[in-house]
Amino acid sequence: LFVDSSVTCFEISLTVSRNFLMHLEEKDLIYHITEVTRILKNDGKYIFAFLNPEYEQKKYIDLHPHKNILKENEKYSFAHGSHGEHGVFFHFWKDINTYEKIFKKYLKISGKIECLPITESFKEQYPRYYQKGLPIAFVYILTKEK
Repeated sequence: LFVDSSVTCFEISLTVSRNFLMHLEEKDLIYHITEVTRILKNDGKYIFAFLNPEYEQKKYIDLHPHKNILKENEKYSFAHGSHGEHGVFFHFWKDINTYEKIFKKYLKISGKIECLPITESFKEQYPRYYQKGLPIAFVYILTKEK
């Protein structure tokens, strides 16, 4: 998204992203949220999904039992697909409190939804993604207040 910073009047009611925020270092996450805030009109919404940090941490340790737990803003890689056939991606781990502190500094958290696998076929087809009782992701609804 490119926005001319000289423009001062915005009419954007809704912005959306999916599985993006965990790829950002903390400083870039802050910049991203400030830009979303800047372009939203009052009462505008930012709806997004991202992986639950607790789920990411557990999956990381399950896949790398010889490594230590991830630290705040630590960069780590993971193979996408059952054997990395879709490439390698990087995340910067942050705990949920860090995310929410940043969100609340700029926008109001209007909603938070836990995402759990809902079908047995998903659990069977993707067992490495399923952690009983632990949400895989969250969907947040943030609102720009007047």
